[in-house]
Amino acid sequence: MSKKYLYKAVRSGVFAALLCISSFLVIPIGAVPVTMTVLTIMLCGVILTPFEAFCATAVYVLMGAIGFPVFSGGSGGIGALVGITGGYIWSYPFMAFVVSSCCQIKVDKKPIKYIFAFLGCLCGLLICYFFGTLQYIVVAATNINTALYVCVLPFIPIDIIKAVCSLFIGIPIKKYLK
Repeated sequence: MSKKYLYKAVRSGVFAALLCISSFLVIPIGAVPVTMTVLTIMLCGVILTPFEAFCATAVYVLMGAIGFPVFSGGSGGIGALVGITGGYIWSYPFMAFVVSSCCQIKVDKKPIKYIFAFLGCLCGLLICYFFGTLQYIVVAATNINTALYVCVLPFIPIDIIKAVCSLFIGIPIKKYLK
């Protein structure tokens, strides 16, 4: 294995580990808790390449699927993936891939780079909200209005703050790692 591939594997592994750690930082506000996982996924997307970001988050999901207690509040196993918040977890690899893809757009001016990265984070959040809300509707046997009030609206301000934080932390780190 060449140094280049080993470096990419290590970067992905580090972010998979950070995802495991960040999921333990939980604020229970109802059926869907606030975790730092979404911030870490956005950081993963901002810093890593799309393939690395997808792999890091997929490893995290697989670790939880086989039973490691890496999901919100120390849960794990298939039960967490098919529960009311499982849709969010399923979305993580796609969310990271989209955020990273938007951050790969080459621009000369620094403000434009931040705008593309922020738009990528917003697109990633839309994916997360879509999968999370859809599974919540199915598992909780509720309607879309109730699901939006539980799964999306309370999180928009918090997630926008997380997106901005991921930019101001991630973009300088990405520059340093090159």
